Amino acid sequence: MSIIRLFALRNLLIVACAIAAVLAVYKGVQISQKIHAVQEADRYYDQKQWVEAETFYQKANTNTSIQYQNEHIANRLLQLLPITDWKQTVSSSQQQLQSAASTQQFEAYLTAYKLWQQRLSQQQQADKRYTVQYKQITNESKINDQLKTDFQAFRELFEAGLQNNLQKRNYTDESDKWNLLQIPEKYLAVKSTRQAYLNTLFKTYDQTKLTRLAAAGDFTAFLEQARSTWDGYQQHDWSATWVLTAAQNNAAKILATDIANQQINNFVTHAQSFNQWVTTVNLSSSPVTTTINNEINSLLREANNMVTAGQYQQALDIYQALQPVQDTTNLIAQTKVAWASSDPLYVLQSSNPSVAYQHVVGGTNGLNADVYALATDAENHLYIGRMTANGDTSILSGEIAQQASQIRSLAIVNQLGTPDQPVIEIQSEPTTDRTATFSFYAVEPSGFRALLSVEADGYTIGDNQTIQVQNPSDLEKGQTAIYARNEDGEYTRTETQNEYTSIDGSTLTSYLNEPVSFEVNIISTDADDRGAIALVGEQYIRLRGELNWSTGSFVVSGVFRGEFEPFTNTLGSGDSNSTGENNTPTEENGTTESTDETGLLQEPDYGVDAPDAPANLESNITIPVFEVESLQ
Repeated sequence: MSIIRLFALRNLLIVACAIAAVLAVYKGVQISQKIHAVQEADRYYDQKQWVEAETFYQKANTNTSIQYQNEHIANRLLQLLPITDWKQTVSSSQQQLQSAASTQQFEAYLTAYKLWQQRLSQQQQADKRYTVQYKQITNESKINDQLKTDFQAFRELFEAGLQNNLQKRNYTDESDKWNLLQIPEKYLAVKSTRQAYLNTLFKTYDQTKLTRLAAAGDFTAFLEQARSTWDGYQQHDWSATWVLTAAQNNAAKILATDIANQQINNFVTHAQSFNQWVTTVNLSSSPVTTTINNEINSLLREANNMVTAGQYQQALDIYQALQPVQDTTNLIAQTKVAWASSDPLYVLQSSNPSVAYQHVVGGTNGLNADVYALATDAENHLYIGRMTANGDTSILSGEIAQQASQIRSLAIVNQLGTPDQPVIEIQSEPTTDRTATFSFYAVEPSGFRALLSVEADGYTIGDNQTIQVQNPSDLEKGQTAIYARNEDGEYTRTETQNEYTSIDGSTLTSYLNEPVSFEVNIISTDADDRGAIALVGEQYIRLRGELNWSTGSFVVSGVFRGEFEPFTNTLGSGDSNSTGENNTPTEENGTTESTDETGLLQEPDYGVDAPDAPANLESNITIPVFEVESLQ
């Protein structure tokens, strides 16, 4: 064996001996400690200091260095098992609380806290032999101090979270509020009461938030935040009336600005949002609602006055703007009807304002409508507009034959139609010397159907919806044409009549081209029966026509066409006046006639000397010529 190997073996033996010595010493210490632990445990047990006794029995039980009174230890630990269990419960609770607090998991912390409170309650109601010892264990664990520290740290964390919301103006997450509500008052660590502290904190936060939102101009977002805030407190059974107060105060300011600036649309939008908000928060009454109602009533009065003043569009603007907060349906309809009654063009323009309407006429309570209007345009279209009591309009249009530039007027002929199937009369310029062209159109669902078009001096409606046309252009004047509907519904001529207006003959010249009749005194006739001279008062009139003339009083009918001719009046003193050298008085009528060499009657030169002729007429005058069509 070498020297090196000898030293190595010796060193190993030395190390082994040293280790053995250490182990022997350690085991000796362990044995001593177990013996001492049993002795201390028994001493505490005898003194009924159960907590301390359980602690030393546990030390002795965990010391396996020697089999020393193990059975005794086990029996004592069995007796002190409730104390052991409670120590373990407290320790477990502390570990759970510490784990949640270190990671700032408040929900987990609350769960651990509630479990601790449950265990504490259960322990107090269980084995009451060790009530004092349970309390001792709890106090020695300092778990209550731990709870105070942790809850205070959470309170400060949540307060900072609310302040952070205000700084960032972001209020989507307000869970910090509800977390604060869950901190028990005894662990809140504030100077005032829990309720006073939280109310002050929440009120300041909410008022600042709502005021900023209102000032930002988004009224809907502001009220929605107020509603959600209020709902949050309701869900957590916390009274927060300041939320409703702050919401109403800020809403009142915004609405007051709308009213002052006469911003009706903004006012209505804000009023509608506020009224809906009042419902969602179950607010029975609000001074802001009163303000809204007062302003609505003021605007309604203003609009009513505008209608009275004929400012219909302005009134409609107000009524329509108020629709979201006030049922103005009837007022809108009434205004439209009033506007249409005042200006029939509105009936048409309210439906189609792009058309340039002409010849507009209208009326009320006709054509199955409360207000109606008739019009044309430059494209030969006829329009009928109807408006009902609710303000609804409908337009019917169709082509017509008359040029817009020639049309004089439009009218409804009630005698020829019904409200369901009315007849329209269009009066336009004539192409002859007649008064006008009268055209009639039946209104049908598909448009307008021509019934009759005639140039004449006028017309009347007779029995059975006949049209009696005076002086139609295709007949001689003084005649009336009767038109009746045929099987197709259109009008055709069925007969003609002569009709004359009875007048005072002295006013004849006032009835140019009109068929008239009047009483005359014929004082001279033509030899060829083509005319006569008549006297009406002091007025001489030349009668012309191939009729059976004779002197005396007659009623003549015909037309004065504006023609005059010279007339010579020869006055005498009662002798017979002649129209020629060879005139001889006739016994029939007392007139003087002349003959030529053949013995035929000659036309007189109208110098007359009648017993009843006025003596104060001038000798050379012009007299009207009356075309006589009948002599009675």
